[in-house]
Amino acid sequence: TCLTSRGSQVRTLLLPRKPTEWWVLSFMYLVYILYSISADLYYIGVTGQNIEDRIRKHLSNHKGFTGRHKDWKLVYSESFSSKKLAYAREKELKGWKSKSRLEKLLTRNSSENASEHILLAEFVL
Repeated sequence: TCLTSRGSQVRTLLLPRKPTEWWVLSFMYLVYILYSISADLYYIGVTGQNIEDRIRKHLSNHKGFTGRHKDWKLVYSESFSSKKLAYAREKELKGWKSKSRLEKLLTRNSSENASEHILLAEFVL
C-alpha cells in the first residue's frame, strides 16, 4: 500500500499492460467511486478483483442499483492491503451521505492525481 506524506493510504496508478510499458499493482482490495452523468449519482463499492472487470459487471444488464444506468465512470479509488481496511473505508465514505463532501474528496483527488502523473512521468524518464 502506498502512503502519502500525511500517512494516509492512497490508490496506486494502474498503467496499461503492454510489453513495452510497465505497471504498478500493489493492492489486494480497492474502494472505488463510480459516477453516472445521466442519473447524477455516485456509487461506492469495494472489490478484490480487477477494477475493469468489476466496472464491466456494473455496466452489464442486471437488476441491481448500477444496472439502471449504463454510463458509470470510475472517478476515485483507494487501495488497501486487507479486506477489513477496505470495508471500513467504504463504510466511512457511505456514512458521509453528502454529495458535496464526496465531491470535495474527488476535487482534492484530481489535483493530487495531476501531481502524481507529473511525478510518474519524471520517474519513467
